[in-house]
Amino acid sequence: MDEMNLVESPEFANLVMFEMNRREPVHNWWWYKEGFSRALVDKLLDHMQLKEGLVLDPYCGSGTTLLACKQRGVASAGFEINPLFVLVSRVKTRDYDLDELAKFAKEARGWKFQKPTEMPKDPYLKKAFSKWALQDIVFYKSMVSGVREESAREFLYLALIEAAMRGSWTVKEGAIVKIRKRQVAPVGKLFKGNVEKWLKDLKKASLPRVTSGVYAGDARRLPLGSGSIDAIITSPPYLGITDYQTAFRLELNLFFGLPPTWRPASIAIEPGQRSRLESAIPGFSDMPTESQEYFGSMIDAFGEMHRVLKKGGRAAVVIGGGCFPDRVVEADTCCANIAETVGFSVPSIMVARRLVCTRQRTIKVGQLRESVLMLEKV
Repeated sequence: MDEMNLVESPEFANLVMFEMNRREPVHNWWWYKEGFSRALVDKLLDHMQLKEGLVLDPYCGSGTTLLACKQRGVASAGFEINPLFVLVSRVKTRDYDLDELAKFAKEARGWKFQKPTEMPKDPYLKKAFSKWALQDIVFYKSMVSGVREESAREFLYLALIEAAMRGSWTVKEGAIVKIRKRQVAPVGKLFKGNVEKWLKDLKKASLPRVTSGVYAGDARRLPLGSGSIDAIITSPPYLGITDYQTAFRLELNLFFGLPPTWRPASIAIEPGQRSRLESAIPGFSDMPTESQEYFGSMIDAFGEMHRVLKKGGRAAVVIGGGCFPDRVVEADTCCANIAETVGFSVPSIMVARRLVCTRQRTIKVGQLRESVLMLEKV
């Protein structure tokens, strides 16, 4: 696969970014800079002429593919290795009894703050939050944990997590989380505001009651039957862009009890895979170790996508290139080669955007691409 197979597709430029979801109720419950838009999923479903069947997103993130499918009455399933985003996706795509949820929401909005008797001792939390914000979090977290009905409890829990992060002193810059003390709204007020707005969003959206399964799982080892999926719309983590676990370590630690050092289990590249990668990707052996490990994961992931997809089924995979101090690694053509190696045909690589890669912020290294790989299981 070389640059002759690339199709300049500026119509995808805004669609591969999350920004458009700011205006989309339910989609905008959780800001996910690394995600793509609902409009992209709509465009891809139209392109695939898919009106029924089962759509898979093996890297479901904040659930954009699943929610967009649900809005069109198409069943979907998503897998996610990060427990925070399992929760985000599940809360956004669940079939709710809105009358029952409204009762729990009304009860939550009426909770009267009581100062907690015990507070977290972690010094990092004291840097990330004011003492009042941390008190709010501890109090409301204890109240939410007492809600017996799972769908309401998870709805309220996500509303609290989102409020807590807006009420913190943290600022995310990629994988870097900085502390900037500033005036922020009270967490309790933000939480109750979320509950009220989100309930209104659900009532207004009137989402079809269609299967949207969200599961904790690894895209490299999918617990699905072979040939069980009609289409795939997904985006793996971009090469070298964001350490997702570091970026969300505060949420994972405070609300899921995971240590700051938590990482998904790695899967080593087997000798046979390395040989296939060296054959598929020119210059693989000379690439940075991070790139080799990334493409080692991708050969597993694309292999699973091919296995679970029905014959004739299509996949759309959003891929971003890697920016390193001495080079650009174009992940789209590398992943297209991998896709062909596992059995896909690659009708086209739609180039959505071209970005400048720099080191030390000013020294240009090269240009990298953000693309949509269009695949077919022949």
